[in-house]
Amino acid sequence: MLAIRRITEREPASLEALSRLLQDAVHTGASVGFLAPLGTLAESVYRHHGWQFVGSIPEYAATPDGQLHATSYFYKRIAP
Repeated sequence: MLAIRRITEREPASLEALSRLLQDAVHTGASVGFLAPLGTLAESVYRHHGWQFVGSIPEYAATPDGQLHATSYFYKRIAP
C-alpha cells in the first residue's frame, strides 16, 4: 500500500511517482492497479488519467481531525 499525500495536475511529480510505481507493479506480475483517493480533486485527476470509478463507501475514512468521509475506489488495467 502506498499513500500519496497530494496529487494534482499542477504537481506532475505525484503523477510521475504513481506511474513509476505502476511500472514496478507490472514487472512483479500485477495487471490491475487499485486506488482509494480521499477528495474530489484527486478523483478528477485519476478519472482524467484513465482510472475507472468502481464505487464509494460513505463515512469510511477519517481525516486527522476525526471527521469521517466517503472513500471512492478506482481501478486501471496496467498490463495486457
